[in-house]
Amino acid sequence: MRPNSPVSLVVTFEHRQSTIRETTVRTGGSDVSDTLIHDLFVSMQFFVRAAALRNGKFHLLVVAPVSGYDNVDWGESTDFLSKSMMGGVYVKKFKDAFAGGLADCLKVIASDTTGETAPWYVNAWTEK
Repeated sequence: MRPNSPVSLVVTFEHRQSTIRETTVRTGGSDVSDTLIHDLFVSMQFFVRAAALRNGKFHLLVVAPVSGYDNVDWGESTDFLSKSMMGGVYVKKFKDAFAGGLADCLKVIASDTTGETAPWYVNAWTEK
């Protein structure tokens, strides 16, 4: 965006990991395997500067008229054989999930043609 543009874009990206441990018990022993769960959250907000006229004076406001978000989860085996054979696939999957999340945010924003039903809080200002 150009400098001093009245529109600002904020993109937030969160990556959280958790591990699921599975133990298989059989006669003569047991096997333990871990699965690493990736949780990716992407959000996008467009902010615009606005003004409200109150008692003959303009008050500057920053509002977010549109926003979108996307969430992606997937599991990754943590055993050595899977990591050595599939490691590059997971990096690509991570990048694709981020790019897909941004694309989904833009689709959500573009498809929302309904008006806002919540009252604008500036209308509730009193004379004081």
